Amino acid sequence: MAQQRGGDVLPQTFPLIRRGQLLLCNAEATGPAGAWRVSLLVDTGSNYTVVGMEGLEAIGCSPAASADHVRITTADGVLIAPRVRVNTLTLFDQRIPDAEVIAHDLPFSGPIDGLLGMDILVKLRAQIDIVAAQIEVG
Repeated sequence: MAQQRGGDVLPQTFPLIRRGQLLLCNAEATGPAGAWRVSLLVDTGSNYTVVGMEGLEAIGCSPAASADHVRITTADGVLIAPRVRVNTLTLFDQRIPDAEVIAHDLPFSGPIDGLLGMDILVKLRAQIDIVAAQIEVG
């Protein structure tokens, strides 16, 4: 958890995972049916945090049941995707209750389960050091 000095919360620095030119982080999403460890690509070009549909289904947060949808622009064009609320999203020692994520399967496979977008990065007051592959939150 974040350290405090007086009433102020001090920022904390965490390492990111470098894969070539990409920076990744690990997170955990929880729902009524369990928890899912996800690997997220840190993406300051994405307005939204995006995670795969299958993982959301597995933790009991069904994208098919979502009444809330958003329009997102991808490399393949514009699409409408469900916005899903997870019980918690935990990353960088920060627990975000009732976090909203966009349910969308990324078009590539590999160690990336989704995107960490600006919606969550702003909430975390994140500052990213690309050269050092670190993120400061708080």
